[in-house]
Amino acid sequence: MARKETGPTQADAAQSPLPSGAMSDLQKAAVEQLREASSLHQAGKLEEAILSYQRVLSAFPNAANVLSDLGVALRARGKTEAAIACYQKAIALGHNNAGTWSNMGNAYRDLRRYQDAVACHRKAVELDGENTTSIYNLGLSLRDVGVSQEALRYFHQAAERNPDNPDHHWDLSISYLQIGDYKRGFDLYDWRKKLSRAVARDFKRPEWNGEPLAGRSLFVHGEQGFGDMLQFARFIPRVADEDGDVHVECHPGLLRLFSTLEGDFNLVSTQQDTPDTDLYVSLLSLARIYEATLDRLMAENPYFKPHEISNIQIAGSGDKRFKIGIMWAGKLVPRDRSCPLTHFLELAAVPGVALYSLQMDERAGDMARLGTGGLITDVAPRIGDFADTASVISQLDLVLTIDTAVCHLAGGLGAETWTLLNYVSDWRWLLDRGDSPWYPNMRLFRQPASNDWDAVFREVKPALKKRLEEHATVQST
Repeated sequence: MARKETGPTQADAAQSPLPSGAMSDLQKAAVEQLREASSLHQAGKLEEAILSYQRVLSAFPNAANVLSDLGVALRARGKTEAAIACYQKAIALGHNNAGTWSNMGNAYRDLRRYQDAVACHRKAVELDGENTTSIYNLGLSLRDVGVSQEALRYFHQAAERNPDNPDHHWDLSISYLQIGDYKRGFDLYDWRKKLSRAVARDFKRPEWNGEPLAGRSLFVHGEQGFGDMLQFARFIPRVADEDGDVHVECHPGLLRLFSTLEGDFNLVSTQQDTPDTDLYVSLLSLARIYEATLDRLMAENPYFKPHEISNIQIAGSGDKRFKIGIMWAGKLVPRDRSCPLTHFLELAAVPGVALYSLQMDERAGDMARLGTGGLITDVAPRIGDFADTASVISQLDLVLTIDTAVCHLAGGLGAETWTLLNYVSDWRWLLDRGDSPWYPNMRLFRQPASNDWDAVFREVKPALKKRLEEHATVQST
């Protein structure tokens, strides 16, 4: 989902926005300052470039293209509101071009002001309908607001105009997956390997594409994050049934958990040398090879089991409370999916509920900052790997989590899981659905607007009340 930016060029610096003709010493100095700013910007020295642009503007505050370039540098430094103000002023001063509008749309998208982003990108395409960058950026913003079919049209245009650009094909793939067209989506999904951010690995052997193994050996390599590995692990038992010697790579923290998968295969840690096999394939490419569909995914759950060896016991056998495992924070990139712990804390007041924190990183410190001792039991210090987390989940009645690796683990275990989704959510959760074909025991709660967690929990609370009533009925029988 790379948002393309129109930035400064040496030509911009040479074509000064400053007065033409005979120049004063002040004007000559400003032209030199602008050349320096542009060079610093292109060299990635953003703070120095910003200061140089600002010096030019202190002498010539209405230099429109300087304002536009300053906006690009400010956004790159995370000063998004100031960047938007620069773009707006540049446009008001006559720098009314597709690049400035598209850059402003990207800045609004950073702030999750998605409708404003769409409006800017539409204006960019209106001004220059041949600009592939503007077309592509409009597709991204339309997908953000759920206008998927129109987004697909623009991604197709971008891919046709620039057929060698992997970003355009990748986002076309993601858009097909988002609407549930898994055939087209996974057929294009391998474009991820050509993205600039992809980690290149040379296996020096042919890639497997689903043909009979016929006794040959196959290395299934890991890829992307924990959540992706947990989600696509459902295909490992299928490839293990192939007539060959199968080796599966995974992070050390997944080894014990993956050992609970069905099938005859060897596990290889990412810290070990790659085994010498006849063929290789990415775990994430198995969805294409096995022609995954929405219906077939339902038949593959659950596929994980709690590990036989676990010493973690979260409650006594006589504890009849409704036990909820919670996870409220995740990684900030590519998009922060975190929800304030205060929303979860409201559930601690519900009679008969016991909250258990599964939060593993520095955000576990939120509990101490809020003073949640006695309200939330922190089990994370007792967890060493994902098999331990699976053991804890097997003792819970419900997992309530944001979109993070824990929701895929709980889903793969067949545990009852409620996943809380941002307004702009990942492709795997499709659109406008409260369920997931990837995990039959999962319920989805979606933000109706950007950052509106209040609305999500207004939906969660009555659902939990109903679930507690069902739980009480079972306990009384």
